[in-house]
Amino acid sequence: MMEKNNSKEDAKSTCLISTQPVHLDKDIKSFEIATSKYLITKPVNLDQAIEIVGFGSFHYYILFICGSLFSAISISVTSVSFIIPSAQCDFQMTSIHKGILNGASMIGMFFGCFITGYMADSKGRKYTLVVCMMIDGVFNLISSVSQIYPILIFCKLMSGFGVSGVTVFYSYLGEFVNNKNREKFLCWMEMFWTFGVILLPCVAWIVIPQTFRIEYGFFLFRSWNLFAIICSLPSLIFSCLLVKLPESPKFLLSKGKHDETIDCLKFVYRWNNKTDDEFPVSSLMLPDCINEQKNSFFSGLYKSILELFTSKFKVVAVNTCVIQFCCTASFYMMVLWFPELMNRFRWYETLYSGPKNMTNMCEVVSLFKIEPEEIDLKCNDEIDQSVYENILIIGIACIPTSIIVPLLVNRFGIKFFLVLSFFGSGLSAACLYFITSSFENIVLSSVFEALSSLGIGLIFCISVELFPTEYRGVAVSIGSMFGKVGAVIGNIIVGVFIDAHCMVPILVSCSFLINDEDSAFLVAQPPVHLDDAIEMVGFGNFHYYILFICGSIFSAVAVSVTSVSFVVPSAQCDFQMTSVHKGILNGASMIGMFTGSFIWGYVADSRGRRYALTMSMAVDGVFSIISSVSQIYPVLIFCRLMSGFGVSGATVLYSYLGEFVNTKYREKFLCWMEMFWTGGIIVLPCVAWLIIPQTFRIEYGFFLFRSWNLFAIICALPSITLACLLVRLPESPKFLLAKGKHDETIDCLKFVYRWNNKTKDKFPVTSLMLPDFINEQSNGFFKGLYESTVGLFTSKYKFIAIITCIIQYGATTSYYMLMLWFPELMNRFRWYETSYSGPKNMTNMCEIVSMFYVKPEEADQTCNDDIDKSVYLNIVIIGIACIPTSLIVPLFVNRLGLRFFLVVSFFGSGLSAACLYFITSSLENLVLSSIFEALSSVGISLMYCIAVELFPTEYRGMAVSIGSTFGKVGALMGNIVVGVFIDELCSIPILVSCSFLIISGLLVLTLPKTGRRNIQ
Repeated sequence: MMEKNNSKEDAKSTCLISTQPVHLDKDIKSFEIATSKYLITKPVNLDQAIEIVGFGSFHYYILFICGSLFSAISISVTSVSFIIPSAQCDFQMTSIHKGILNGASMIGMFFGCFITGYMADSKGRKYTLVVCMMIDGVFNLISSVSQIYPILIFCKLMSGFGVSGVTVFYSYLGEFVNNKNREKFLCWMEMFWTFGVILLPCVAWIVIPQTFRIEYGFFLFRSWNLFAIICSLPSLIFSCLLVKLPESPKFLLSKGKHDETIDCLKFVYRWNNKTDDEFPVSSLMLPDCINEQKNSFFSGLYKSILELFTSKFKVVAVNTCVIQFCCTASFYMMVLWFPELMNRFRWYETLYSGPKNMTNMCEVVSLFKIEPEEIDLKCNDEIDQSVYENILIIGIACIPTSIIVPLLVNRFGIKFFLVLSFFGSGLSAACLYFITSSFENIVLSSVFEALSSLGIGLIFCISVELFPTEYRGVAVSIGSMFGKVGAVIGNIIVGVFIDAHCMVPILVSCSFLINDEDSAFLVAQPPVHLDDAIEMVGFGNFHYYILFICGSIFSAVAVSVTSVSFVVPSAQCDFQMTSVHKGILNGASMIGMFTGSFIWGYVADSRGRRYALTMSMAVDGVFSIISSVSQIYPVLIFCRLMSGFGVSGATVLYSYLGEFVNTKYREKFLCWMEMFWTGGIIVLPCVAWLIIPQTFRIEYGFFLFRSWNLFAIICALPSITLACLLVRLPESPKFLLAKGKHDETIDCLKFVYRWNNKTKDKFPVTSLMLPDFINEQSNGFFKGLYESTVGLFTSKYKFIAIITCIIQYGATTSYYMLMLWFPELMNRFRWYETSYSGPKNMTNMCEIVSMFYVKPEEADQTCNDDIDKSVYLNIVIIGIACIPTSLIVPLFVNRLGLRFFLVVSFFGSGLSAACLYFITSSLENLVLSSIFEALSSVGISLMYCIAVELFPTEYRGMAVSIGSTFGKVGALMGNIVVGVFIDELCSIPILVSCSFLIISGLLVLTLPKTGRRNIQ
């Protein structure tokens, strides 16, 4: 008998003690074990069933097993703090090496948390715990016999991956326990961590001081190796015991496994009550949503995380992530370094012969800095006996907090103890700076360990309470993952700064230990608003496909626009080009883009986004092919101009894409477009490298066909291919509704809904709210173009439109001014370094560049159209350098906002442009070019993204395109400026580029904030 909780009668259950019904909501607590032998015939809520199961022997046993595994994890994680000082000579470790070894486990935990949380929610809590602990045990065993530092690092990384399963313990335990006992029960887990912290130094004290040494060729086995083996055994032993325990009942029911859930509850009931009586519950209420796993691993992982951070729990999830990051960073930053710090204090007090007048910890610690070249001379891998005593004392100091919290948590609440623990540990971390003796160190270390470890344990406890079953595993694990990111960063900070600036880790640790906050959400209406309808459509396969098509178009645009930078140096002899001619050819595309942007924006707002995109890409492809066979310089210029006219339609891509996506995903989705631009920038030099160096030459009368002509044909093909594919996609629903085309909008949404959900089910929306103003097109083309432009600049959006135009002008001018000239500049640097026989004492880029000035009358005599192979490689490297920014922005844009990344990109690229003046080598040129391209290109893309957010549907296409028009005017002028001044006054283009980017960054701050709001 399985029923869902759909009726009022489900709130009641009938007990066959008599004919009278029993009200479960009120009587279940008094019902309990004495009466539970009577059968309940109606479906029972799982929490009520867990109440009937009772609390007894099973719960103490599962607490012992999970607690023992928790102790094993504390041993596994902190054992490295004893391995480091005792193995430092074997691996010749400096403080930085030690920091990396400490951080390796954290890196493993970072990746593990990400995966184990999803496994726990999809495969099961118990399954995840068993697999994780086995991984930890096996790799700890391997690490114990590793002879090479990289292998040790890898094993500790994999061990960290295993122990990341610790995040699942709290979910697994908490889902067996009733509400009354859960908080207290979970808080006892801290006692087991404390036990592990106490046991570890005892084992280390017995094993590590042993002086045996087993050598066999390359193999060396010492006391620390034996210690590592012993530390790996608990994980292996207790994971085997865990196999015999049942899966979490809440997880089983969330997967729709009703009978298995009943069997699990029966098992616990009989163990608790030591009876063979029948469990009185035979039917459970199924949850409203059965979480059945149908996705592949990575697709499911992505979906789980996305669902959490788009659910009503997203604010809570973000808060727990921030808290976990701060407290875990501070905890591991200090705790894993305690043995090392204690060792240094002991050396200071017993072995240091100089004056002992140090005023703070940093002065003491810095006395024992070991430079890499001094390792063999000064290395001492003995751990003073007092260090073991001190770590033992620190562990014992954790006992009071581990006992007090479970006893008083129901009275004061978890929040009270969390605030207390973080403020207390933050204060003790600050006081560490002022200590000058081992005694002061041990006191403050004990306070810090007791309070900070308690705080981390309580964060896991509170997470079990805050999130429902379907999100719990992922939520707890993602929080832990952020914690491990903090731990890695913290360990590296300590490793880098401990010798010279140890105040930095203390200050970071102290300041991190303070945080807290909370929020709620949204509803809908009868004729549905279009944004609500788009929400109902969902997010799925259609959106990934349209992103692929639009992204590929963006890549094709990148190829088309920047291909001229390879055509210019390789075709310069055919057309007898000077620097001015090259500037005009580079600028021809910009003239086309200038006129095209203005026109395509109007076409997009009047004829449709898809129509404008299809036509513009077809124009680009056709004229790019014609340009590839042009034999006269003016014809080549005209074809590049028309190609630029075509690719200017790319500005419509952001409007087209953004109008299909709901508010949850829009900013992040649009930001992924930059990755496709980066792909185009990387593919282009690879294709050029394959084709342009070819030496074939086809001549037929006046006609000449060389490798650069073939290269130009290949660069034209993507635009034509993608224009054909774009025809199969629907028009933007927002554009259709803005034109009053209600039925076509519904059809468009149906098409997307069926593609996303792979179903022929009827789309649930049949009626949409029409906009207040229907934008019907009745004017002639030029009159409509004029009215659209005037309408934008006389609306309430005029100020924003003017600001975006100025920003686009400054950013695009700077970008194209330098980007299209990079291959030429690299070629000149390469000639200077390899072919120039004079004195190489140039002090800046301009002196080098001016050496290769070709006067018009000298074009034939001195012309060299060979592109050095290093130029292709350098452009590939520049493209690859864009990948980090292309990944970081979409991942963090929802957290930090578009304006933040815009300001960073413009200021950063402006600074790199300024530094270009001072370069004197190809390497310096490559580094700064990479930084400039990575930051400036992402800035320009983000301007299109923010424009989609800033303007309503009726103005969006025109606003984005006019901004792009101003950008292309700037790009045209910039190219001419470079062509005119590059040979004699190259500081002028650099100064212009730098100042324009800085001004653009400042103007971004005047724009309104954007975020997760509906596009009007």
